[in-house]
Amino acid sequence: MIPTPANTSAAADGLYATAHWLYEAAKYTEATDVFRALLLVSPADERGWLGMGTCQVQLERRDVALKIFAMGAVAVPGSSRCCLAAAQVLLLDGHREAAEEALEKASEAAESAHDDEVLEAVAMMRRAR
Repeated sequence: MIPTPANTSAAADGLYATAHWLYEAAKYTEATDVFRALLLVSPADERGWLGMGTCQVQLERRDVALKIFAMGAVAVPGSSRCCLAAAQVLLLDGHREAAEEALEKASEAAESAHDDEVLEAVAMMRRAR
């Protein structure tokens, strides 16, 4: 069945649940495949971008993860979580200035969306540096 607007959300939720289960089982390559399918069904679903990027981090392909998070930030306008994830990877690689830019973008998007959870995460990351 081809997803239509009426069933896209259910398909996306099912794919996300499967991908998350695979991720939790440390099957990162398989989880990436399912996250990719999620993005085919729902390209504006931030969970797909975050999941796919996080799998790449676990597979030690942080450069690929950064590209995925950047694409997610474009595909999901106002994606504070993709910017936050990019900042985390940038900090792991010692790119403090680029990480601060990503944190600023995450903070601005989170403020616009009134997302206190992301704002707190940004503040914690800034304090930890």
